[in-house]
Amino acid sequence: MAIIKPFCGYRYNPDLIKDAGEVMAPPYDSLSDEQTDSFYDLNPYNAARLVSQRSYKTDDIDNNCYTRSRDFLKSWIEKKILVREEKSSIYVYEQTVTINRENYYYRGIIGLLELTDYSDGVVVPCENPSTDSKEDRFKMISTVEANPSLISCVYTDGDRQLSTLLAEISEEPPEMEFLTQNGIRHKLWAITYKPTIDFVADVLREKKMFIVDGHNRYEACLEYKHYRKENDESYTGKESYNYVMTLISDTREDGGLLLPVHRVLKLKESFREDFLIAGVQEHFLVEKIIVDKFDDDISETIKKQVFTQRNEIKIGFYTGKDYFYRFTFRDKKYIDSLMPDVSECYRMLDINVFNKLIMEEQLGIDSESDSERIFYTRDVKRGMRAVGNQEFTCMFILNPVRPEQFNVMTHTGERLPKRSISIFPKPATGIVIHKFTPVVG
Repeated sequence: MAIIKPFCGYRYNPDLIKDAGEVMAPPYDSLSDEQTDSFYDLNPYNAARLVSQRSYKTDDIDNNCYTRSRDFLKSWIEKKILVREEKSSIYVYEQTVTINRENYYYRGIIGLLELTDYSDGVVVPCENPSTDSKEDRFKMISTVEANPSLISCVYTDGDRQLSTLLAEISEEPPEMEFLTQNGIRHKLWAITYKPTIDFVADVLREKKMFIVDGHNRYEACLEYKHYRKENDESYTGKESYNYVMTLISDTREDGGLLLPVHRVLKLKESFREDFLIAGVQEHFLVEKIIVDKFDDDISETIKKQVFTQRNEIKIGFYTGKDYFYRFTFRDKKYIDSLMPDVSECYRMLDINVFNKLIMEEQLGIDSESDSERIFYTRDVKRGMRAVGNQEFTCMFILNPVRPEQFNVMTHTGERLPKRSISIFPKPATGIVIHKFTPVVG
């Protein structure tokens, strides 16, 4: 069963931080070096310093990116920039996204989720994690001894009991409200009333928790829990590092979206565009579409040409010139023959067709391990700019995993390939911080 606990989180002191939006940051894996610098400049107490420290050549065992994050957290607590809740709480968190003048609300519960092995079947992964990233997060967590950021899990509730409760709570004035740079409005309510906390815990107890963001952080926290259990003679099982701070939402929340993660590649000088086009024509309908490469809206043009709501697979291919290609998959029998031991839904994921027929067969790249040549981005314009500047060779624009595909995957237990999905909106780093304590609460 899923165990959810309240905790005394640390939050930014409103007496000292007047605009909470200035101290919030995206999750660490959404931050490029340039973005990290911009959040550092935004406010000296921005939470990016707790999760995305820069490394330097002079770093050593006593002074490095992890110890700097630890020291920032300690200093901010001492200065009362961050203040601990007086009462143990769970939190209701709402993000409002405005699209075409219409508001969409993504609500969830923030609490401590007990760390359990995947084999227990309570917490279910949806993607394969990145080994390098997991090692990095383990070092960060074990040094800082805190969860400065949230992982995100979803569950399915046919009765929508919690969604109804959250909607009711959202009608009350929030304890924290702010706007972040991406235009998303955030609201937070701390719930200390024990009957409400117990009700939430009871509803979630029988639910499976599907990780949609933060696989590396979850596995790093789980590894840290096992490490402490094996090496701490005073271990009791009640320590708060046995849990991970988690945003838990219903899969049917209207404001949550699954976004695609595009691939930007750095290939060998011997790469030939015409060879790739000739190769993919065996399994794809290939269309060459002329565009104005100096048009500011070229990225929107490509997304519109590739996007589809049908049960079909379309992939965009861009090399920095005044045209791009649209590949439409048309060889289901072939992909069936390549992946006979998995479900049809899994075989027909856009990302699997792309990985098998383009990355592996045409480019000779192992999408799960060859990280040196692959850059991942959710921003089509940013990726295209990198190709246009000749930092990378080409870009592949993908469609997102469809909600019905995601629901099948989560319930069959088949993991999506690495970097298949990106949730939107992502929770703000810094909205609540879980500092490890000897006892939960």
